Amino acid sequence: MPKVVKQSPYGFSEGPPLGTLGHVMVCGRSGSGKTHWVSEYARSKFCTADKVIIVSPRAGLSQPAWLAVEKFYRTTDADGEVHNHCTMLALEDPESLQLPDMIAANKSAGYHTICIFDDLLLHLKSEKLPLRKIADQLAVNGRYQQCQCWFIQQQIFDGRRAARLQFTYFVLFRIQTDEVRRLGQQICDQGGKACAQLTDVYRRILDQGPHRCMILDTSGRSTKQCPLAVRDTRVDCLVADLWDIF
Repeated sequence: MPKVVKQSPYGFSEGPPLGTLGHVMVCGRSGSGKTHWVSEYARSKFCTADKVIIVSPRAGLSQPAWLAVEKFYRTTDADGEVHNHCTMLALEDPESLQLPDMIAANKSAGYHTICIFDDLLLHLKSEKLPLRKIADQLAVNGRYQQCQCWFIQQQIFDGRRAARLQFTYFVLFRIQTDEVRRLGQQICDQGGKACAQLTDVYRRILDQGPHRCMILDTSGRSTKQCPLAVRDTRVDCLVADLWDIF
């Protein structure tokens, strides 16, 4: 049976009756800290996923960050039987094309799945490749399968507009500031002034040191009392004065 965990308000909302299954984009240059951040979140009290699927080039699956997630989601029952709740799929492996069946099986069993695509677009540039089509379809329809998709990539705007419109959460490491500004123009409700504020906060956060990021939550949950809209590197480090920017 799925574990029963009370969701923290700071977590990325994960399934009924907790809220929407908004997808997550984690964006930044190579070496900026994206993979480590996702690994930390997946093993934190803020994540309530029952199952995790990591899709990556085979060489990437051996990263310590992913091995730590795999170990965290390995449990032993009272009879000593080991259960693996984290599946690692290599892009090169034909088994990766069974991803929709795995997610459907999890849903049938009552489980909520987080599916992490690590640098998928860098290695599968053609939209005609089967796994690329599967990923794009999940970005649009995954919430109906109780699947929250996480895309780890190096730029925000990659030509996949239909998929990008499904993202609710953005975790922005060091990228071109123009991309942050362009995103702000699309998601800020208050026009150019709000977009400029967002860009300034992004610069300030990243200037504080390496592996910093700005987290954007466009779910509509943000209030003056619990300002979730913009956060500094940690999901519980809130930027209070931008609570209503979206």
